[in-house]
Amino acid sequence: MKFFFKNIIFCLIFFCWLSPVLAFNISELIARLETQCASLNTVQMDFVQKTKVITARPLREKEFQGVMYLKRPGKIRWDYKPPKDYHIISDGEKIWFYDKKTKQVMVGKLEAYLDKNLISSLFLNIKNIKKFFYINGEEEKDCFKLTLTPHEPRPQLGEIVVWVKKKQLQIIKIQLTDLYGNVNILNFTKIIPNPVLKDSLFNLQPPPGVEKIRLPF
Repeated sequence: MKFFFKNIIFCLIFFCWLSPVLAFNISELIARLETQCASLNTVQMDFVQKTKVITARPLREKEFQGVMYLKRPGKIRWDYKPPKDYHIISDGEKIWFYDKKTKQVMVGKLEAYLDKNLISSLFLNIKNIKKFFYINGEEEKDCFKLTLTPHEPRPQLGEIVVWVKKKQLQIIKIQLTDLYGNVNILNFTKIIPNPVLKDSLFNLQPPPGVEKIRLPF
């Protein structure tokens, strides 16, 4: 879960909303993203997540659906629909992992799950992304395909691939692969820029009977 959450948020903020570009040029695309994200305060979108864990025996594949919300500065919420019924919520300082089925919530500090420098770059200066990733791009029939490779490879993150639909120039798919070949794929629909999202959406008050587990960091 830490691997998935830490890296997918980076992708979502970075590519959540694009303005039209006349030709595929990575430098121009990043410059336009910086301008667009500066005016973006909130985002809401539906997602379908598919996971493939090839290191498991037997191979394990799962599919989940849900809704994701983001709000400056650093507020995050992922709501997985039943049967998973799992929620990842952050107010920008704390983070909650709430499993309704097991009636457990784990609470920790957001900075332990999201790199501080990366968060700063995402919200304040997208051009700094080049400090963390090599970026390569190519054109497909209906999409721009961007491949991000970290400057410092880690077991949890080998590569991020992002597909951006040419016509609307919105993200439609993200694929995250770790160094072992395990894959997380997310497909996005119903992207809404700047919806009205109350701060209370990014806070969790567990209902009675829920076990609270404090994470060690």
